[in-house]
Amino acid sequence: MKRYKFELDVKIEFTGLVKNHSYLLKCMPKQLEYQRLYDENLVIEPINNFRYGYDSFNNTIIYGSINNQHNYFHYKISGKVWMNKYLIREELDNIFMYDTEFTKPNQNMINKIQELNLDINTKTTDDIVKNISNFIFNYIEYTQNFTNIHTKGFEAFEYKKGVCQDMSHIMIGFLHFFKIPARYCAGIMIGEGKTHAWVEYYDKDV
Repeated sequence: MKRYKFELDVKIEFTGLVKNHSYLLKCMPKQLEYQRLYDENLVIEPINNFRYGYDSFNNTIIYGSINNQHNYFHYKISGKVWMNKYLIREELDNIFMYDTEFTKPNQNMINKIQELNLDINTKTTDDIVKNISNFIFNYIEYTQNFTNIHTKGFEAFEYKKGVCQDMSHIMIGFLHFFKIPARYCAGIMIGEGKTHAWVEYYDKDV
């Protein structure tokens, strides 16, 4: 077995005073059959009473509220993780095969992806994903403030413009077309303090 230390330290500064600030954090490593968390330590500032819970995927969530006025929000999580050296494949949740209104491809998207002639029977999952990722990178022009949180993947595809969330929605739709389970992920970019979106997929060949 292997043991790892981890630490995440995030501070957000507001341009003015805020109050009645509610928050929900997902920053804890997941407890899995092959992965165990211990010696964890969590600090949230300004000091407040927070609670632990679980989302529908059994990820640990931390939530609370800060009623007094404050101009910053800081949280720091650290601890250790025990990892089993053996690969343990857990049962896949079929929810990662379901499209939402944001990821469902339209006919134009399907036509475009079929032009790539990607045969899932002769290529590995990783090859399929890399080909699709490269296609989206070259097809969609990264353009800020053109789309918004309500823009659907097929709309950004028609515009040929968008940001990381749009490219992620398109990517998920294409992966689902090839029966590759995938889901949307979001977080903060290290060193920049900006949010980012990406795609996590299930590699059946591993």
